[in-house]
Amino acid sequence: MHLDMLVKDSSHQIAVELKYKTRKAHITCGEEQFQLRGQSAQDQGRYDFLKDIERIERYVEAHPSAEGYAVLLTNDPAYWQESRKAHAVDTAFRIHEGRTINGELAWGAKTSDGTKRTRQRAISIRSSYDVVWRDFSNIDQQHFRYATVHVPRVG
Repeated sequence: MHLDMLVKDSSHQIAVELKYKTRKAHITCGEEQFQLRGQSAQDQGRYDFLKDIERIERYVEAHPSAEGYAVLLTNDPAYWQESRKAHAVDTAFRIHEGRTINGELAWGAKTSDGTKRTRQRAISIRSSYDVVWRDFSNIDQQHFRYATVHVPRVG
């Protein structure tokens, strides 16, 4: 199984999946300049983050000494703000502040093949996780926030 990071010692393992999704921005911090590209496709970004949670759950179930974390960092409010579209094709994958993630998550019936390309399979989240967004930084009028989902040890 591929993980972004695995930290191990003789009695404990921590599986970590990381996502960094950016909205286009030109940032100046001191003398340094950063050009962030606009990644858009937030529906696919949300799907990928939830798939990370599913992956960590599987890893933790298979390794009794393991726990895990899925972390998403972004300057794009489309991730942490609740959508006004109640019946969007990606409603199941929303990760806004206060959302509870659990159960079988699938694309809506009208989702295009292009959107689902390489992401057709429904995601199955076995436990339940409340999404909490925290402030990370404010740099040059760009607000960065992160969400962390902790998958605890089994038993």
